[in-house]
Amino acid sequence: MHQAPLPAPLAFKLTLAREQRPQLFTHSIEVALVAVYLQGMNGQRIPDLALAAAAGLFHDVGILHISPEILAPGKALADAGRRYLYTHPITAHLIVREFPALNPVVSTAILEHHERMDGSGYPHGVKAERLSELGKILMMADSGAALLKSSQRGHHGVALRLLRRKFSPLLLAHLSRLFAPQDEPAGAESASDQDLALRQLAALAEILLAWDNSYAQLQAEHPESAGDLLLDLSNQRIVALERSLLEAGLVADQLEAFTSVSMQDEAGAQEMRELAREALWQLKDITFEVHRRWAEAAQPDAVHQAIAHWLERADERLTSV
Repeated sequence: MHQAPLPAPLAFKLTLAREQRPQLFTHSIEVALVAVYLQGMNGQRIPDLALAAAAGLFHDVGILHISPEILAPGKALADAGRRYLYTHPITAHLIVREFPALNPVVSTAILEHHERMDGSGYPHGVKAERLSELGKILMMADSGAALLKSSQRGHHGVALRLLRRKFSPLLLAHLSRLFAPQDEPAGAESASDQDLALRQLAALAEILLAWDNSYAQLQAEHPESAGDLLLDLSNQRIVALERSLLEAGLVADQLEAFTSVSMQDEAGAQEMRELAREALWQLKDITFEVHRRWAEAAQPDAVHQAIAHWLERADERLTSV
């Protein structure tokens, strides 16, 4: 961390984040530490570790150019807010690449830190083969830092399994080492924690089943919709999430019954909390991607109206939990 290049103007931006956006500053430090760890586990040398640290420190400087009100917790994003969110990796990339002291791999990784191996990320939706190695590390560090901060150690298995299609399996394996159980048992969850997990899983099941029903109805009533960009994209992403849940041993229409059994012991309750948190984040990513790709679609018709209705319901449900 000490050897990470720190040009004065970028150091000033970090100072600004520390004073005005402390959560963003803390997140940047945490991402830098996880990125250094992942790079080190890949057997890289000190100069490469310093580049990973720099990428982590500066990856979210683009958010400093977004009004805090737009990203306020619990506030539904309007279209303008989504555009700012989608472009913040580009903003950060353009800022960081102006400094010759930073190797270009840093700004490239920053541009890619919200991409995903399966092409479901942003801003460009590129897949694994087009992503840089440091970019893969930074996007894993960004998600991994958030997961580490929120997780009960030793109860991360479901959450990590849900990520296996979006990140490098090797990096996921490295990340999982950070979740090693502590010698002392984690404290029991409160009733409010369990209630939140139940409400989140209920919302997840409701949104997924609503899509499955809508898609089946659209196929039956509008066979000409086959090949529609928005319909195919939405269904591919939902099916991928449902497949990840299935691989974790869960089926959307059985979540309620499974949850009632799992919540009867502390370990099961913690697993359910991790599942709910990660699955809802992935579902939010899907709705964001559909919103982002909407402009590429043809003029609204009955199919797109049905998708828009599902999106509206999903946004409302996600915001409510």
